[in-house]
Amino acid sequence: MAQASATVMRFLPGSGALADWKELDNKLEAFRLFQYPEKEVGDALRDGAVRMALRLPDFRGIWVLEGIAYERATRSAEPSAAVLPDRTGVSTHAGIGTALAEKALQGLGKTAGPREFAGMIEEYAAAARARSRPDWEPAALEPLGLVVRGLYPEWLRAISDAMPEAEMKSLYWHGAGRSAYFAPSGFIPLPGAHGRMLASAREDAPDENSRLNMLAGLVWAAVLVNLPRPEVAASFASACEEMKLGAAFRNGLTSALMAWRHMAPLDATLLRPYTSVEPPSGCSRALWKSMVMEPSVWALNEIYPTIERAGRIGHLFRYRTPVELQELGRA
Repeated sequence: MAQASATVMRFLPGSGALADWKELDNKLEAFRLFQYPEKEVGDALRDGAVRMALRLPDFRGIWVLEGIAYERATRSAEPSAAVLPDRTGVSTHAGIGTALAEKALQGLGKTAGPREFAGMIEEYAAAARARSRPDWEPAALEPLGLVVRGLYPEWLRAISDAMPEAEMKSLYWHGAGRSAYFAPSGFIPLPGAHGRMLASAREDAPDENSRLNMLAGLVWAAVLVNLPRPEVAASFASACEEMKLGAAFRNGLTSALMAWRHMAPLDATLLRPYTSVEPPSGCSRALWKSMVMEPSVWALNEIYPTIERAGRIGHLFRYRTPVELQELGRA
């Protein structure tokens, strides 16, 4: 019902002045496809579900694949992602990690403390790694932050403090950033919503590395959910430039675009606007060039081929500097 309302509202005269209803429509559609994959492919457990998802248009199929993986992991129906086509890696590991995080957190009582959090993290990490294909473990570990931020926000910092590994803490806050894009407080994209969303996410994180990851994760989600609409990326770019968050924005943008290239290797249309010198309406050419076009060209032409050959796509799920991205492809 909400999606139908958003679809109608975006065609009403003057509605664009109040909110970007198409962006809301995109959010709701991504959530619907993930939450209810059976409406697209039937029972997620049946053998042909993945094949049917792969025949869907790429932009719909990625969310359905994530939903299938989530459903199968929730029902303990599939031991790993190893048997699936390589290009499903981003979606399937994200779905598996989300299901395992929900299970792990459900086992905690209301009075859980540092010891219980540490035990939960250890068990969750072991389960996520066991279900991951080699070098995809980070993609299955990152959703813990997404689930905590979405369902147990009161534990957000306490669970972070209980993490023994800096790498996992970075993944955790990146996942929390993805969750922040879907937060109810920013669901209706009124004017200025992107800046408010970024400011809130920046305040949630306890230190600079966590902030970089949370902001990069937020931008990652916003770009992928709205991939056919580069004006959304332009809006976030403008807000990030004003708030001096350019590094986090560029990483979130380029990591999302590289993830999409891996998920949809035959796509020849959706990435093209991001590498064009022509900005969307309302975006200055200088801002578009420095914040979007140049980083996108660099990432897709120079970084993605090396990371893909090295089999390290699963390591894009946290903030990395440009130098670290280059090193990732040489690992």
